[in-house]
Amino acid sequence: MEKHIDEVLYSISPDTVVARRYNPILGIIITVVAAGTMLGANQIEPFASNRDLYQYLMMAGFMVLATGVTMICYWLFGDSVKPHYAPTGEKLVRHDLIFNIADVNRVETLVAAGDFKALEKLPRSSASGLIVVVYAAKSGKFAMAQTLEYVPHEYQPVSATHLFEEGKFTVADFM
Repeated sequence: MEKHIDEVLYSISPDTVVARRYNPILGIIITVVAAGTMLGANQIEPFASNRDLYQYLMMAGFMVLATGVTMICYWLFGDSVKPHYAPTGEKLVRHDLIFNIADVNRVETLVAAGDFKALEKLPRSSASGLIVVVYAAKSGKFAMAQTLEYVPHEYQPVSATHLFEEGKFTVADFM
């Protein structure tokens, strides 16, 4: 049985694809500003003299504080990595293309050949029986694709994952 593209993504050479975490600085700034505002609210006019304004500031501060803490927790404990193409440092974007299951042979032939321009022109389906997952760099220097077929309760690979370097595939508009 072939490995799923998401399993293969980070197992290829670390000189090709690397996982980078989100930067937590925005969450830290939001948390510090919200905490500082909430602590200093008793000293700031007109909030110190008006209890209603003070309560509104505290409620808004708590909501902003919760957002910042959530962002930090996501960075620390969540699935906060994104794949990047190592030679250029650009982010790989995931695209899911849905096709009719009857077109499996034609779709797999185009994916194996790296002809994403022709693949883009094939009719799409609303039923997700056949999906082509493509990770691609916007510059067109790298792409990775796999065809997946829906077998009850999960998607199973039709073939192995295909890796394409610059010049070995056609760049489509969806990339």
